[in-house]
Amino acid sequence: AETERQRNEAVRMTVSREQERVVGAVAHGLENLSEGNLLFRLSDAFAPEYESLRNDFNAAMGKLQDTLGMVAGNTSAIRSGTSSTRSPSRPISWP
Repeated sequence: AETERQRNEAVRMTVSREQERVVGAVAHGLENLSEGNLLFRLSDAFAPEYESLRNDFNAAMGKLQDTLGMVAGNTSAIRSGTSSTRSPSRPISWP
């Protein structure tokens, strides 16, 4: 009975340490995100039961990076278009 209790305690401690590591890594990732670092990814593998969390975090960061890149590109295109309509080379005449 004592051996079983010790084994269970060892398993519980291992799981607890892995949870702490995962929470710390995700917190670090969110800290990077809050600082505007969209290039950050969780590179160290998690235990199998947490690996989908790491993959989802990295996928979300990638999609956010892509989306903001498209917004920036569209904003630039809109600015270019509006600046060319603000200063026409000849006056607009109405029929």
